[in-house]
Amino acid sequence: MLKFDSLQTLFSDLNPKCYYSSGRTRYYQREHHDILRWRQSSEEMEKMLLRCTLYCRTRSWVGDYHRREYPPFLNIGLIHSGETAIRSGGRCYLAKPGDLFFLAPETKYELLTPRSCERSALLISGPVLESILREGEGTRSPFFSAGDAAVAERWFDRMNVLLPESFRLPVCREISGLCFELLQYLSCPAQKPALPAILQNVLEKLRQDYGKSIEMKSLADSSGISVSTLTRLFKQHLGKTPHQYLIGLRMRQAARLLEQNSFSVKEIAGLVGYGNALNFSTEFRKFFGRSPRSWRTAGSSPTSRR
Repeated sequence: MLKFDSLQTLFSDLNPKCYYSSGRTRYYQREHHDILRWRQSSEEMEKMLLRCTLYCRTRSWVGDYHRREYPPFLNIGLIHSGETAIRSGGRCYLAKPGDLFFLAPETKYELLTPRSCERSALLISGPVLESILREGEGTRSPFFSAGDAAVAERWFDRMNVLLPESFRLPVCREISGLCFELLQYLSCPAQKPALPAILQNVLEKLRQDYGKSIEMKSLADSSGISVSTLTRLFKQHLGKTPHQYLIGLRMRQAARLLEQNSFSVKEIAGLVGYGNALNFSTEFRKFFGRSPRSWRTAGSSPTSRR
């Protein structure tokens, strides 16, 4: 992914048509594309706290243009061939084959095809999306992932298969779980080669042992550094402390376990490293804005609506 401020001239004199307007949310386009795949979710998917509402794959011709202002969804894009110019926050970027990108909700961005391009997109929304993005890097728009495009494409293909079946609640739960996995994978800092090797090793250990009791001093000692150095590395490269990163891992895994409906809240607390279910519930509410029981009810009740 390359940044080219010289691409600004491509976005002038486009005169797109506004085809949707609601409050401050507006969508504009100038269509020059063919739709290769188009999968939308059913109403049943609205019961999920994290949901994929659309998967599409298009072949765009030169001049194809889309502008979105304050959309309520996260747009995850994957470039298969050709190029897509992206403008967001006053900057221009050129996405090429294999590039993955996040375009955050409640922001403004534009997509323009300077060369014929084939790309896929997933639109993800839900009441807990904001809290998940806040813990990852998806709050920046655009954010470009260093993840393996081939791995991500398997998620895209899976959504293509599942969305037509989203009228069934078990499928909705599977889709919601895949959304969690995809967001966690694409924003995973350990995939970025610029991170120090020591920090990558610590992150891997946290991902493996988040369900155990973890002392930051022991974690630092095992890496041959002090707690203050470990904390400095986390803040410098990830913008959070080791403890905050660990809580994020635990809470996201707990959310997935709650949706599976196979364990009690007390059992899940133990599985993600909490000896006290009350402490776990307090932390969960602080992280997601609702209790574990409320999360489970909203994600599995046949009559729940938001």
